Amino acid sequence: MNRDMRALVPGVSFRVTAWETGKDVRAFLRGRGFSRRLVRQLAEMGGVRVDGRPWTPGGRPLVLASGQRVEVVFPLPPERRVEPVSRPVTVAYEDADVLVVDKLPGLLVHPLPWERGDSLLSRVYAYLLSTRGPAWYPHLVHRLDRPTSGLVLVALHPWAKYALSRALVAGRVRRVYAALLAGDLPADAGTIEEGICRREDSLLVREVHPQGRPTKMSFRVVWRCGRATWVRAILGSGRTHQIRVHFSSLGHPVLGDSLYGGGDKGGENRLVLEDLRGEGSGTRTSESFRIALHAEILRFPDLRGRGEHAVVSPVPGDLRTLWEEICGTGSMPGEGST
Repeated sequence: MNRDMRALVPGVSFRVTAWETGKDVRAFLRGRGFSRRLVRQLAEMGGVRVDGRPWTPGGRPLVLASGQRVEVVFPLPPERRVEPVSRPVTVAYEDADVLVVDKLPGLLVHPLPWERGDSLLSRVYAYLLSTRGPAWYPHLVHRLDRPTSGLVLVALHPWAKYALSRALVAGRVRRVYAALLAGDLPADAGTIEEGICRREDSLLVREVHPQGRPTKMSFRVVWRCGRATWVRAILGSGRTHQIRVHFSSLGHPVLGDSLYGGGDKGGENRLVLEDLRGEGSGTRTSESFRIALHAEILRFPDLRGRGEHAVVSPVPGDLRTLWEEICGTGSMPGEGST
């Protein structure tokens, strides 16, 4: 952990460039990715300094010159929304503004009103308390479904949350998933833009619907064996259960996904996982299995102008084992190439 990451409180420092000369402080910070509301809140709490002197809005605008330093310190959040849980968390990438953590399948990303115990957010909070101190608090930039594993982007202060959320909407955060699908998906690649909405008779289940919220997902086949298909899916939007709903709508649900893979809607490829596992290999297991969906690759912009970060979480061994049980041993797909 470097010196900046050991700071007692989260903050950021900017040097005014020549092309920013003539801007007032508010416009300067807006240009650096701060929301109007956040600039106002920080200034009112004494969190903005110019060359070491506090800046407050009101009166004549403070016009900046090239070379001046603008510092922002983020205060403690007004309330803690989760309790820390000291359990293991895998950190795949870390800097002064963000963490990328590798979520286990079955772990909630954040607590629910009826389930307030362990979650990824609770574990990350405990990690920050132990490594950085009480001024640090995690903010989720996006989420993963409970049965899905893989990479989650976590902002470490309000500016990072706002800037990365905007980058996500603008398509500058790239999320690539590995998915094992039931059956032989006909197309080698494609894009799905069907709208998704909540099904009328359920608070949880989503479905493809002409009046649903706009979506976009592209995919390409990595490997196929006739009985199952290994794909990489790239999200262009982030609707609840999007990958699961879209592939189910094609008649090729994600393996292990009882919510979208069972019953008549699955057609000839409806999921009966016990029949898929071990068939032809002489092996079977009674262990319950998570869904075969893994957030494999995450690309996102560096908030301090140092280019782009690319983080890869190798497809877990249990998914590779499942593939071999269904399709047999032999050649396996490569990793991290999208």
